[in-house]
Amino acid sequence: MPVPPMAIVEVVWIDSNMANGWHSIEEMMRTVTQGAMACRTAGYLFLDQADRVAIVSSQADNDNVGDAITIPRVAIKSMTVIRAVTGPSTPLNGLTVDSATVLGGGTMPW
Repeated sequence: MPVPPMAIVEVVWIDSNMANGWHSIEEMMRTVTQGAMACRTAGYLFLDQADRVAIVSSQADNDNVGDAITIPRVAIKSMTVIRAVTGPSTPLNGLTVDSATVLGGGTMPW
């Protein structure tokens, strides 16, 4: 399947916090109360669903994509369109991806 045109976006999202191993109560309290970390991911908007988005970092001329991250929508603080898709709608994984349904232009708060 040919790689369809994809928007380039930046997603700001909140990551989870985890502590491995054994810790004193004081150490664990410092770890779990430091709060979640805000992260930024930029790349090609590969999938946009009600509960998640998937971003890929690379496209190849042989119709492959690489290095995907799936981000739950509940963790997304904002998504900014860096470069919009232009042209006709393109089916992708059962969805129709076009500038009307995926992009809308500008920053999209979730």
